Amino acid sequence: MGARQKWGAFSVLYSFADAVDIQLMMVGLILALVQAVLPPFVWLVMGDFVSLSIVREEMKINKTLHIEMLQQLDEVSSSNITTSTQLVRQSAIDKQFESSATPVFIAMLSLSIATFIAAFFQRLAWEVSGIRQVFRVKKAYIRKLLHMDVAWLESRHSGQVASMLHDHADSIYQGMADHLPMVIFIFAYLFVSLAVCFYIQWDVTLVMFAALPLLIGTRLIFSRWFCKTRDDEQKLLAKMTNLVQETFSCIRTVIAFAAQKQTINKYERLMIEHNLMTEQRLTASSIYDALAQVLLTEFIFTAALCYGMWRVGDDNPGRLAALAINMLYMCVTSISIGFHLTGASMARQNANEMNEILEEKPNIECHVNRHKESMMRPKGRGNITFTNIRFAYPSRPDIEVLRGVSFSVTSGEHIAIVGPSGSGKSTLTALMLRFYDPISGAVYLDGVNLKRMNPDNLRAQLGLVSQEPVLFDGTISDNIRYGRLDATQTDINDAARKAEAWQFINALPEGMKTRVGDRGMQLSGGQKQRVAIARAVIRNPAIMIFDEATSALDTKHEVEVQKAIDAASQGITTITIAHRLSTVRNADRIIVLEGGEIVEEGSPEDLLAKTDGKFYRMYNDQKLDSLAVNPPTKTKVSLAAHFSMTPTDFPDPETYRRAWARSSLGAHKRLGKSYSVLSTDREKLTLPVMSKKRSRMDTPFKTNIMEVAMEEKSFDDDTWLPGKDTNFKAVWNLIRSYKTGYTHLGIAIPVTILRGFFFLLVCFEVASVLEIALASSDEMSQQVFITAAVYTALIIIKTMFEAVGRLFIALYGHGFCGHMRSEMFRCILRHGAAYFDEERNTPGRLVHRLISDTASLNRIVGEKLDLLIPAIICSIVSVTIALIINWKLALLCGFQFPAFFLFRLVELRETSKRQRQMVEQEKKAANLATLVLSNMSTIKAYTLQEHFNQIFCDALKPLQK
Repeated sequence: MGARQKWGAFSVLYSFADAVDIQLMMVGLILALVQAVLPPFVWLVMGDFVSLSIVREEMKINKTLHIEMLQQLDEVSSSNITTSTQLVRQSAIDKQFESSATPVFIAMLSLSIATFIAAFFQRLAWEVSGIRQVFRVKKAYIRKLLHMDVAWLESRHSGQVASMLHDHADSIYQGMADHLPMVIFIFAYLFVSLAVCFYIQWDVTLVMFAALPLLIGTRLIFSRWFCKTRDDEQKLLAKMTNLVQETFSCIRTVIAFAAQKQTINKYERLMIEHNLMTEQRLTASSIYDALAQVLLTEFIFTAALCYGMWRVGDDNPGRLAALAINMLYMCVTSISIGFHLTGASMARQNANEMNEILEEKPNIECHVNRHKESMMRPKGRGNITFTNIRFAYPSRPDIEVLRGVSFSVTSGEHIAIVGPSGSGKSTLTALMLRFYDPISGAVYLDGVNLKRMNPDNLRAQLGLVSQEPVLFDGTISDNIRYGRLDATQTDINDAARKAEAWQFINALPEGMKTRVGDRGMQLSGGQKQRVAIARAVIRNPAIMIFDEATSALDTKHEVEVQKAIDAASQGITTITIAHRLSTVRNADRIIVLEGGEIVEEGSPEDLLAKTDGKFYRMYNDQKLDSLAVNPPTKTKVSLAAHFSMTPTDFPDPETYRRAWARSSLGAHKRLGKSYSVLSTDREKLTLPVMSKKRSRMDTPFKTNIMEVAMEEKSFDDDTWLPGKDTNFKAVWNLIRSYKTGYTHLGIAIPVTILRGFFFLLVCFEVASVLEIALASSDEMSQQVFITAAVYTALIIIKTMFEAVGRLFIALYGHGFCGHMRSEMFRCILRHGAAYFDEERNTPGRLVHRLISDTASLNRIVGEKLDLLIPAIICSIVSVTIALIINWKLALLCGFQFPAFFLFRLVELRETSKRQRQMVEQEKKAANLATLVLSNMSTIKAYTLQEHFNQIFCDALKPLQK
């Protein structure tokens, strides 16, 4: 990665440029200036060609070549013409015209080819440089996030941070490879064109130039409002993306609680607010563009053109044509400068936001450039000491979670930390892993303050098994190896045996090669926990931490996992954080927390002996709420028996049923573990709220069903469901499905077709004015006035068509995009959990389809349709008129159209093929980024930052090529 440079206002866009990128940008800059200089001279030479043509027509009309005409021809073409006062034959006129026009034609052709070459290679240079830089930005960004503090990451939404990686990076690429180079080109082009226009006719240029400052000024003012509105839209879109990301990441919980309807309603409320803001922006933008680009520009152009003809007369009408075309292109180009300035400003703003993150220094994590050995390593004996710990989370600094907690754990000791929810149990785990630093006090490992240790070196000595184990999409073997990346297969097998996972792994068809799915969804809760224990065991840690590792399991799986925990914790320091007391029966010492303070501490026997103690009360409460259904034994009552509570502890089955219903496990822990779609009706989706098989008491338990009303689908799943290949038929079916947009489309299509006819208005206007040059001096003023009046009226009509057409096309495109997002969201939420277990339907990919793919459809049916229909109509009408006027010349000039369409067809085919490959790679990268950001605590706990950083870089390589 190259060192970031500092180059002024827009330096942040190019801050990752290396020497090669700088050279490419310099080549692109020089070629952009060449491209800006050549076109004005092409029009200047073309003006000479027009003058020759007009003189030739006058010769044909008069059939006489006067001395003045010969002198004029000589002045225009710089050729030697033999003076003659005699009649000249038609063949002599044609021959003289051919000899005079050939050098002019060659000059035009040469300048045009040079312009094309400069444009092609300057675009290539900027794009190659931009691609190289933006991939460095993405790599640096994901690397920075992987090394940021957990507190910093938790203060930002993972969906928003992930969207910055793609949306902001794409905006930066557009800014550095397109918008800013175009701004340079436009200003250079305007400067050269203005100089050429003043050279041709300075007074006419002043008239035409009157519109240019007004256009640029109004565009800059409008761009400020546009940027602010666009920024507000992006914030709302980010909220929608966050909601979708959260829903897909927690889809089993959403399904279990039948929360689809509430989620959809929340999404649609955000979408309505977003639609209102977007419609206001589109309305203002359409009206402004029509007034600026059509009314103001073409009105000034018409006035200047007519004034020029009245001023110049028949002295040199070709130069007037060159002046008109130059000014017309200047006006059109100046209109686009606002768009490119806006794009460059947005790119700079996004680059500044990313740069702020890249330059932010973490307080806990080692700086990415800091040497790994710069901080002390732990000794690895496993002695832990908490000294007067006071702590509050950064997001809630006014609420202390821990208040003066102090205790010690000696090497090899097994302690349990229990207490009600919110007492600070899991916070102690976060402090041990150094996800946070305490406000006061200190945590010591083997006598060394954790603040003096490298966080990665510290975490390498710890093995963590959390309540919800995070498994990554891959094989079981890969997930166990994440505990120690250099582990051999023998080490993995030994860890699986020690974690009591070997038996169930061998029972699977593919054994260790079995894929676990996203977040381990292909495995049961107990299987995931045992794989997570094996992952912790393979690290050979000095300390094992079990953070409520069995709280989400049923009794059967709890026994299996507890057996694995007991085996994994033998001989090493073990800390068990538990809410259910059945998991702490083998602890050497129990610490009871309440309100962030230690209220009791001692062995299990001692704490149970205190009948007035907190632990004893917790035991009695859990005896009522427990779900353990193990049959009672007739053996001697032991300490373990105190922690094994059965239905016989309750007076009757109804009391047991109520206890199960109000227990935390019955309320939400088991939800989503057993569910099925009981109805496939398209109008209603039937989902279980909670289901439970018959217990050993043989008490029937009926499944509770909730019906969620869904809107009737208007098109078939196979046509548009995410993951299906998009084609023209599918797009057409999607357009048909958006019936509420038929009104907008019905108005937009006819108006847009008429706009295609009006595109030729400028051509007829220039031709009409040049035709006046053939009129007599007495008739010229009258014809100029009539021409100006007629075209002014037509320009007003064209302005109205432009405003209406652009507005309704834009409204249709945006409405279509919103409709697609809403319907896709509904359709995806109709599916059961098995749909989300498929590799192509991971949360990251679904979010990409829902947000990015629909935005692409918006560009197709909105922006592209707005350009395509007028272009097709204009092309057809232009070719037809050309054939009517002079079919031979039309065929001669029209040979380029078949070649152009063939070239574009091949280009589109290859581009489409490449884009499909890129889209798939982008989805993989997006899914990987979402996965990393959603599971950052696990990645940091197992020091996998560099590993996932390399995986992300490898995922970007196909895109860079």
